[in-house]
Amino acid sequence: MIIPLLVAAFCGAFVIAAVVTPLLARLFGRMGFVDEPSEGRFSSRAVPKGGGVAIFWAVVLPIVAGLGAVWYCVAQDVRPFWLPAGLEEYLPGILSRAKGALAVLGGAAVLHVLGLIDDRFTVKPLAKLIVQFAVAIGLVAFFEIRLLTFLPWHMGTLLTVIWIVLLTNVFNFLDNMDGLSAGVAAIVLIVLIWVGRTSQQIFVPTLATVLLGGLAGFLLYNFHPARIFMGDAGSLPLGYLVAVVSVLTTYYYSDAHQGQWYSTLTPLVVLAIPLYDFVSVVFLRLRAHQPPWVGDRRHFSHRLIQRGMGERKAVLTIYLATAATAVSATFLSQVDAVGAVLIFLQALAVTGIIALLESSRATSVSKKSG
Repeated sequence: MIIPLLVAAFCGAFVIAAVVTPLLARLFGRMGFVDEPSEGRFSSRAVPKGGGVAIFWAVVLPIVAGLGAVWYCVAQDVRPFWLPAGLEEYLPGILSRAKGALAVLGGAAVLHVLGLIDDRFTVKPLAKLIVQFAVAIGLVAFFEIRLLTFLPWHMGTLLTVIWIVLLTNVFNFLDNMDGLSAGVAAIVLIVLIWVGRTSQQIFVPTLATVLLGGLAGFLLYNFHPARIFMGDAGSLPLGYLVAVVSVLTTYYYSDAHQGQWYSTLTPLVVLAIPLYDFVSVVFLRLRAHQPPWVGDRRHFSHRLIQRGMGERKAVLTIYLATAATAVSATFLSQVDAVGAVLIFLQALAVTGIIALLESSRATSVSKKSG
């Protein structure tokens, strides 16, 4: 029942992104809205940025159109021929979540506009962080989007806000090489879609699938050598939406005896590689007496290139490292405590390899905001 819906969601977003992205690349290139070669990237040429516009609308248009179709079906009490069989009984429930869905998109829109302004004029890091916290607090406080719901309300709320802001910046930091941030997010989303589907959810896997489709269409032009970059207009809402999907995905039913409490830690395993990159880069910058937001070449991707890899091979290596931890996370809801420990140890082993690579030798760093 849900498979045809997910296929339609993916295809719709993919087509929008695949069609709009090259148009934006030409438009922004002519406008001079480009990312010049810098120390924060290995690109040796000016590349149009603003590709996040394609990703954003590839997500917004299908979701809004879908909610409009659901509203029409419920209001008119009709079942169109294109509606997957068995889905009609879920339409009222989907419609009841429309306000929350629009709130999620509203938060993404705020971060998208913030990113566009930053791409064009540069916004101070503190101002960006304040806006991110405001979006996260508003979403959590007014629409009951909260992780670890078995915790006291104040603890769950605080952790959710921190998690959303953290991932927003994780994927912003990860956008330092052609196809890296979008590709890693796509791998993470595939796993979250699988987990949400096995939990019999509809809205969350659909949202994740729409985002996945948009990223796939964008990657056609963003993988090395990139014809366009997503910029902050793409990386900020991307990290935010991945965070929201990870929060809304159901990992554990305490009353139904499905899985164990440790299955709620699935996002940490799925996101082990991007989280490690973020934490290690912040640590290295602070150790070098630099602000965490000052861009440099201390990322895992940069280290791989300095070890002799080409840019494409470095990105593919990070894809595989992400998949190595993400795929194993799908079993957390099916294993006992011993199995869960083994899965966590595997994730630690993979990140341990990365730690050894990153600490192999010192690198020179040039300052650039980003």
